[in-house]
Amino acid sequence: IIAPAEGITVACYPNIVSVNTKTYCVATVSNSEDLQTPTGSVMFSSNSTGSFDQSSCVLDSSGSCSVNYTPEVVTEGLAIITAAYSGDRYFAPCSNTVQLNVT
Repeated sequence: IIAPAEGITVACYPNIVSVNTKTYCVATVSNSEDLQTPTGSVMFSSNSTGSFDQSSCVLDSSGSCSVNYTPEVVTEGLAIITAAYSGDRYFAPCSNTVQLNVT
């Protein structure tokens, strides 16, 4: 088992949202071109009050998957979204975060 060469990236669109407004968050697990695309799932979580339409998603053939997140109450206007890749028989688990600005 090896770590994906590029790890996991996560981004939310838009990354500035109002309370109770949905944002689309996508995670991509990537590696070097000479290795197969990672498989498995990504679990999403937040350090703030809000809800995901689903707490996890399964990677597609490009190594990406997405969920929607709706912030409710946020301390100091920031929510930290974490995407955690579960790993598969070839690639080790990894995680990354993105800041979401909530107005």
